[in-house]
Amino acid sequence: MIFHRTIENTDTHFKTLWSEESRTRFFVVSATEDSAIGINETMAFSSDSEGQIISWRDLAITHPASRDPARHETLASQAYVEYQRMISEDEKDSKDQRDLRESMGMGLFNHAYALGNIKENN
Repeated sequence: MIFHRTIENTDTHFKTLWSEESRTRFFVVSATEDSAIGINETMAFSSDSEGQIISWRDLAITHPASRDPARHETLASQAYVEYQRMISEDEKDSKDQRDLRESMGMGLFNHAYALGNIKENN
Protein backbone atom coordinates (compact mmCIF):
# COMPACT_ATOMS: atom_id res chain seq x y z
CA MET A 1 0.00 0.00 0.00
CA ILE A 2 1.08 3.55 -0.69
CA PHE A 3 0.62 6.23 1.96
CA HIS A 4 -0.40 9.55 0.42
CA ARG A 5 -1.13 11.91 3.31
CA THR A 6 -2.81 12.57 6.63
CA ILE A 7 -6.26 14.03 5.95
CA GLU A 8 -7.28 14.95 9.49
CA ASN A 9 -5.52 15.02 12.84
CA THR A 10 -7.64 16.31 15.74
CA ASP A 11 -8.15 15.20 19.32
CA THR A 12 -10.94 12.79 18.30
CA HIS A 13 -10.20 11.96 14.64
CA PHE A 14 -7.18 10.78 12.69
CA LYS A 15 -7.60 10.01 8.97
CA THR A 16 -5.05 8.84 6.42
CA LEU A 17 -5.24 8.32 2.64
CA TRP A 18 -3.84 5.19 0.99
CA SER A 19 -3.89 3.51 -2.41
CA GLU A 20 -2.84 0.19 -3.81
CA GLU A 21 0.34 0.08 -5.89
CA SER A 22 -1.22 1.06 -9.23
CA ARG A 23 -2.90 4.06 -7.59
CA THR A 24 -6.29 3.24 -9.08
CA ARG A 25 -8.12 2.39 -5.82
CA PHE A 26 -7.94 4.72 -2.84
CA PHE A 27 -8.91 4.18 0.79
CA VAL A 28 -9.39 6.44 3.79
CA VAL A 29 -8.49 4.89 7.12
CA SER A 30 -10.32 6.74 9.87
CA ALA A 31 -9.63 6.43 13.59
CA THR A 32 -12.26 7.91 15.89
CA GLU A 33 -11.93 8.03 19.65
CA ASP A 34 -14.76 10.14 21.04
CA SER A 35 -16.12 9.22 24.46
CA ALA A 36 -18.90 11.83 24.10
CA ILE A 37 -20.53 9.68 21.40
CA GLY A 38 -19.14 6.31 22.52
CA ILE A 39 -16.94 5.56 19.51
CA ASN A 40 -13.48 4.01 19.73
CA GLU A 41 -12.63 2.32 16.43
CA THR A 42 -10.62 2.51 13.24
CA MET A 43 -12.36 1.85 9.92
CA ALA A 44 -11.38 1.86 6.23
CA PHE A 45 -13.58 3.13 3.40
CA SER A 46 -13.34 3.49 -0.39
CA SER A 47 -12.43 7.00 -1.43
CA ASP A 48 -11.34 9.04 -4.39
CA SER A 49 -7.76 10.26 -4.87
CA GLU A 50 -8.54 13.41 -2.88
CA GLY A 51 -9.68 11.44 0.18
CA GLN A 52 -13.40 12.00 -0.27
CA ILE A 53 -15.23 8.86 0.89
CA ILE A 54 -17.27 7.40 -1.97
CA SER A 55 -18.88 4.57 -0.02
CA TRP A 56 -19.65 4.43 3.68
CA ARG A 57 -19.58 0.62 3.66
CA ASP A 58 -16.70 -0.21 6.00
CA LEU A 59 -14.19 -2.48 4.29
CA ALA A 60 -12.08 -3.11 7.39
CA ILE A 61 -12.50 -2.33 11.07
CA THR A 62 -10.60 -2.71 14.33
CA HIS A 63 -11.03 -1.72 17.95
CA PRO A 64 -9.80 0.37 19.68
CA ALA A 65 -8.97 3.46 17.60
CA SER A 66 -5.36 3.61 16.45
CA ARG A 67 -3.16 6.38 15.07
CA ASP A 68 -0.34 3.93 14.38
CA PRO A 69 0.77 4.20 10.70
CA ALA A 70 1.48 0.46 10.51
CA ARG A 71 -2.05 -0.31 11.75
CA HIS A 72 -3.52 2.11 9.18
CA GLU A 73 -1.51 0.43 6.42
CA THR A 74 -2.78 -2.99 7.54
CA LEU A 75 -6.40 -1.78 7.46
CA ALA A 76 -5.89 -0.20 4.03
CA SER A 77 -4.54 -3.56 2.78
CA GLN A 78 -7.50 -5.41 4.30
CA ALA A 79 -9.85 -2.88 2.68
CA TYR A 80 -8.29 -3.52 -0.72
CA VAL A 81 -8.66 -7.30 -0.31
CA GLU A 82 -12.31 -6.85 0.72
CA TYR A 83 -12.92 -4.51 -2.23
CA GLN A 84 -11.46 -7.12 -4.63
CA ARG A 85 -13.68 -9.82 -3.06
CA MET A 86 -16.77 -7.65 -3.50
CA ILE A 87 -15.92 -6.98 -7.16
CA SER A 88 -15.43 -10.71 -7.79
CA GLU A 89 -18.79 -11.51 -6.18
CA ASP A 90 -20.55 -8.80 -8.22
CA GLU A 91 -19.03 -10.17 -11.43
CA LYS A 92 -20.04 -13.72 -10.47
CA ASP A 93 -23.60 -12.57 -9.64
CA SER A 94 -23.85 -10.77 -12.99
CA LYS A 95 -22.58 -13.85 -14.83
CA ASP A 96 -25.01 -16.10 -12.90
CA GLN A 97 -27.91 -13.79 -13.85
CA ARG A 98 -26.84 -13.79 -17.53
CA ASP A 99 -26.53 -17.59 -17.47
CA LEU A 100 -30.00 -17.90 -15.92
CA ARG A 101 -31.58 -15.62 -18.56
CA GLU A 102 -29.83 -17.52 -21.35
CA SER A 103 -30.91 -20.90 -19.93
CA MET A 104 -34.48 -19.60 -20.03
CA GLY A 105 -34.01 -18.48 -23.64
CA MET A 106 -34.10 -14.87 -22.61
CA GLY A 107 -31.67 -12.48 -24.22
CA LEU A 108 -31.27 -9.01 -22.78
CA PHE A 109 -34.11 -7.61 -24.96
CA ASN A 110 -36.49 -10.40 -23.96
CA HIS A 111 -35.58 -9.97 -20.30
CA ALA A 112 -36.25 -6.22 -20.44
CA TYR A 113 -39.54 -6.90 -22.27
CA ALA A 114 -40.55 -9.48 -19.65
CA LEU A 115 -39.88 -6.96 -16.89
CA GLY A 116 -42.05 -4.38 -18.63
CA ASN A 117 -39.17 -2.06 -19.45
CA ILE A 118 -39.89 -2.33 -23.16
CA LYS A 119 -43.44 -1.97 -24.51
CA GLU A 120 -44.85 -3.40 -27.74
CA ASN A 121 -45.75 -0.96 -30.47
CA ASN A 122 -49.42 -1.29 -31.42
